[in-house]
Amino acid sequence: MEEAQMLMPAMSAFGFDPFVQLRRLERDMDRLFSSVLGEEEAEFAVPALNVYLGDDKARVVVRLPGVQLEDVDLSTTGNRLTIRGELPGSTARDDAVWLRRERISGPFSRSVDLPFRVEAEKADARFENGLLIIDLPRPEEDRPHRIEIKKIEAK
Repeated sequence: MEEAQMLMPAMSAFGFDPFVQLRRLERDMDRLFSSVLGEEEAEFAVPALNVYLGDDKARVVVRLPGVQLEDVDLSTTGNRLTIRGELPGSTARDDAVWLRRERISGPFSRSVDLPFRVEAEKADARFENGLLIIDLPRPEEDRPHRIEIKKIEAK
């Protein structure tokens, strides 16, 4: 897959992803509840992720700064990839007075539905500089195939 394809977000027939605003709303709601409830009491945390789709694979990149590899679990069912883990808590002293709390912590679970069946045994995942990078090969039968158009001469 070309790097340019990997960097371009999925687009609809209209030239934009109609779910961008929904994902932003979801992130904003998560931030709102974690700031209202406090970092330690937020029920879950949702790390940011990107999904890139190419002809031969999908790549999922998840931001997990400060997370230890052993605290992350990946699983698949059908076309769904699930990422579970725990974002580390605060290192502030108990008697600290908070001026701002934006970083969320605690357990998280994130599922991504892909447009093809995931073959977990062929997947590749690596952890680099706080990023979890998951490459999920697309099965041959689910890859786009070119259809030749035959020109018929008018008589």
